[in-house]
Amino acid sequence: TAVMVGIGRAAKKGILIKGGSTLEELANTKTIIFDKTGTLTTGKFTIKSLNFIEGNKQEIIDILFNIEGRSSHPIAKSIVENLKEKAKTISLRNIEEIKGIGLSATDERNNNWKVGSYRMASELTDDKLHEVYVLKNNKLIATLDIEDEIKPKAKEMIAELTYQGIEIILLSGDKQSKCDALAQTLNIKTVFAQQLPEEKLAKVEEYSSKGNTVMVGDGVNDAPALARSTVGISFGDATDVSINTAQVVLLGTNGIDKLTETLQLSRLTFKTIKQNLFWAFFYNVLAIPVAAFGFLSPIIATATMGLSDIVVIGNSILLKVKK
Repeated sequence: TAVMVGIGRAAKKGILIKGGSTLEELANTKTIIFDKTGTLTTGKFTIKSLNFIEGNKQEIIDILFNIEGRSSHPIAKSIVENLKEKAKTISLRNIEEIKGIGLSATDERNNNWKVGSYRMASELTDDKLHEVYVLKNNKLIATLDIEDEIKPKAKEMIAELTYQGIEIILLSGDKQSKCDALAQTLNIKTVFAQQLPEEKLAKVEEYSSKGNTVMVGDGVNDAPALARSTVGISFGDATDVSINTAQVVLLGTNGIDKLTETLQLSRLTFKTIKQNLFWAFFYNVLAIPVAAFGFLSPIIATATMGLSDIVVIGNSILLKVKK
């Protein structure tokens, strides 16, 4: 009854919890690992600068628009949104995603294009200061700088979780400087940047082996880590694979602000379950010996047994309003 009421109360708050065991696991959370893009930040980027090194500028814009249009990554979506008034649709083939790095494709003239992070251009340049690199036939021809903003109430949420004694970790595929800047702003002590999906998974496995670990993410690359953590948490506007993999989905335009409420509700539910178990065992341990020695009539025993059920059910229903 307590689990049913707890899940129902959470649903009214826009917190979808898949299964009662998730509430118990959340109540004993030791570590929370956050992805960066789209999780602690809005994921809605603006192009700060598009830096052309060589080649046709319009061609580069068209390539960026059409290749990134095949990706579900928040950065790719934002680039498409920023360039849609300047670019035109072109035909591409052999489009391939390189997990955690970028995309490659071939145009109508058999030119090979690659668009992605510094990992894609690391053999061509030592300049790590940009978010996106554009390669034509394995030659660096453009870079892209973007800006993102921190989600509202993210700083307050991190402060509250830290106060509760939960270890906070930032785990991202983004470059080190960006992650360090965000961690400094939000006062996160532990940062792992420039992580590939398999590296993220390894970190989550490491922390999960030490205690209950929650992973919070929204992208395709986060799905394996969400599945491997004790409890995976995603958002209503995340990718389908993240929503399906996570045990908890936070709805709303800024779902991250529901995280502390989710943990609080899980603790209340678990506390209610323990209270119910205590009263049930207390009654039986006390009343069974009394009845066995003939000091309790069958009628009174039946009445008090029903009363004990009412107490337990009533305590569970009170979870609707407990704080």
